[in-house]
Amino acid sequence: MLWLPVRSPEVLLTIVAAVVVMASQSISAAETFRPAPGIRVNSIGYLPQHVKRASVAGAAANASKFAVVARPSGKTAYSAPLDAPKPHADSGEDLRTADFSKLTAPGEYVLRVEGLPDSAPFRIAPDVYNASLRLLMLGFYGQRCGVAVSLEHEGIRYEHGACHLKDGYLDYYDPARAGEVRDGTGGWHDAGDYGKYMVNGAFATGIMLLAWEHNADKLATLDLPIPEGDGPLPDYLAEVKFNMDWLLKLQFEDGRVSHKLTRTSFEAMTLPTEDQEKRFFTPWGTAATANLAAVAAPRPRNFQRSGWTGNGRSEDHSRRPAFVRHRRARRPRSSA
Repeated sequence: MLWLPVRSPEVLLTIVAAVVVMASQSISAAETFRPAPGIRVNSIGYLPQHVKRASVAGAAANASKFAVVARPSGKTAYSAPLDAPKPHADSGEDLRTADFSKLTAPGEYVLRVEGLPDSAPFRIAPDVYNASLRLLMLGFYGQRCGVAVSLEHEGIRYEHGACHLKDGYLDYYDPARAGEVRDGTGGWHDAGDYGKYMVNGAFATGIMLLAWEHNADKLATLDLPIPEGDGPLPDYLAEVKFNMDWLLKLQFEDGRVSHKLTRTSFEAMTLPTEDQEKRFFTPWGTAATANLAAVAAPRPRNFQRSGWTGNGRSEDHSRRPAFVRHRRARRPRSSA
């Protein structure tokens, strides 16, 4: 089966760009990229009551207005003047904005400007981001380490077996414990490699917990094809907890937190089960320790409000802030 170790759109775009470069050896690196003229919309769609804007590049000087046209009827649902051209430093273009925020009727549309091809179709609907949210959460599930993963998207199945079951060795964390293995299984692989990083993982987990605090009523209804689907937690929180449990494993007995768990070099582009090299806890770091303290702080209230009271771990997480304060107190002040 296929497996694509990519979680973020930025990583996927980087891979696509690399393929294009390799296939286009005749293009000089000195040539400046020029985006094609056109109408650029959010092709995923827009929420009815939210701001709705599109960027228009290359419109004729005499093009003074735009129209939003319903599909498949072809009727104009909204029209308004285009904004005056404004230079866009990053793309080197003069862009005009089409603001159609006043259009709130659900439906499928294209945006039309005289002299340009119609925009890509887009929807206006209350549920317009639901599919993207579910796909994003499937991406986190697909990044799971230490367990078998199997998911389907648009008729294609992506899967791998349980991987990296010997995470990880302590040689670099404490040379006196070289050859010793401490349980570091679980968590999410990073965006484009199979390493697992405290700062990256804590940041993602913290943002997801914050999203839960703001939108628990909506996220609680999200149905995901994950093994914990019939458990005590909503599926969204169950996926967050999977990585949270791994983050807690990186704290050592004195409160210090390892920065990451990886190989000594990046693995090949291969299935995670085929990566058999030793993986190591790296030395502790203040950033890692502080990040774990920050993400662990809201954990009890988020999980307990959902009717779940514990995960079987008994660490005293109050040691982390105290350890960070102790390290800061010992840090020499700069004379600058």
